[in-house]
Amino acid sequence: MKYILKVCHILVVYLSFSLILFAQDTSDTNTSKYGVLSASLELTAYGRMSDLIEQTGNEDTLGVLLDGELNYIKEYKYASISADMNIRVYEPLSHKARFYKDMNPPLFDFSKMNIFVNFGYIGVRVGVLEPYMNNIPMKSYFPSLFYVHTVSSNKATVLSGPRDLPIGYDSQLIPRYDTGLMLESSFYGVFIGVGMVNGEQGLDANSSKGLMAKISYSNDYVHTGVAGYVTEIGSIPIKEWGDGVNAFFYFKNGKDGNITAGIEGFWFRHGIRGQSDYLPGYENTNLHHYNQGYFTDFSIQTVVSNTPLYAMSGFVFFEIRKLWIIDITTHVGIWDNNIYSDSMDIFKPKYRAFLKITFNVTDDFKIMISDTFTYDEVFANNYQYYELEERYQVGAISYADYGGKHYTVDNDFYIGLSYKFGGVWGK
Repeated sequence: MKYILKVCHILVVYLSFSLILFAQDTSDTNTSKYGVLSASLELTAYGRMSDLIEQTGNEDTLGVLLDGELNYIKEYKYASISADMNIRVYEPLSHKARFYKDMNPPLFDFSKMNIFVNFGYIGVRVGVLEPYMNNIPMKSYFPSLFYVHTVSSNKATVLSGPRDLPIGYDSQLIPRYDTGLMLESSFYGVFIGVGMVNGEQGLDANSSKGLMAKISYSNDYVHTGVAGYVTEIGSIPIKEWGDGVNAFFYFKNGKDGNITAGIEGFWFRHGIRGQSDYLPGYENTNLHHYNQGYFTDFSIQTVVSNTPLYAMSGFVFFEIRKLWIIDITTHVGIWDNNIYSDSMDIFKPKYRAFLKITFNVTDDFKIMISDTFTYDEVFANNYQYYELEERYQVGAISYADYGGKHYTVDNDFYIGLSYKFGGVWGK
């Protein structure tokens, strides 16, 4: 904790000092020489109560989150160069995760870090990219909860990712971010982007390349389009399909409108592509001498069939802002990670409803209250876990072994305070 806080402190001091120097240097000069720098830091302190404590043992009831954004743009005669970065530093104040360490939120995270060279109607973007399939007009403030490893076959689920986003929206099937090179063009409200990205965040990313593309149209009232990617996940031991298509439509009532409504839908192909020496029940004869690897929450059920799964999801979104000092954001979504079968809990549809009320005390200081309700039959029909009272016995045991029938659903209540500060220099 001390180390994380020290890093946060150094980051704030360094960034503030750098911005002060930049502001002083450019106060009496023209922007064509120095460009324009904008930066902001948002500090959020929160408390939460989540049923997922019974799944993960993760008692992150209190926490602090530092969210920083940095943008720089420099205009030249025939082009402009911009750099964008978003980083999140998370310090949980009650972080135990007794049972499964891989269910913890990352302490350091980022969603973009790239350079864009714009020649007018066309440009090239290189670095960590925001995925084309991320269109929802809201910014996640929950610390992310990721299932890095599958716990067991009957616990496989799509509850990874921030709790305030639609179910499955910010997960492996919808990449949180990716690294690559994109060719992008914007003209008269039309956006076209194509490029190559690494196929995943983990394992051997160099062996997992993918193609990503998007076409959309935006004006003061609508934002609509389609996006998709084709890739594979994994290295030599295990290869998985990783293809997806997204269609979206959002409406708002004018350029500075306070009402936004929208709908998004997704289709995916996923699952393990072929048999491997590392699948359960197979003798390990792989000459590369890799370890046992892991199966994702989405692909574990394809071990037997050796065929892809087809998944679909969708949600509706509504937000009203500047209702006195109140903003109201809500969405309701559904996920089915195997549209051709309901034979197991994991294959049955899952649902999520979200409601957030934000009190804008000032332009920079906010109070946020929200509730997320997720219904997943994997959680509803399987006994949950608790810590044994006998401290010499390490691990978790099912309530069923004691004759009980204890179930839970994923309900997550959140209250947070945030303060944002920053500015623009060089205008």
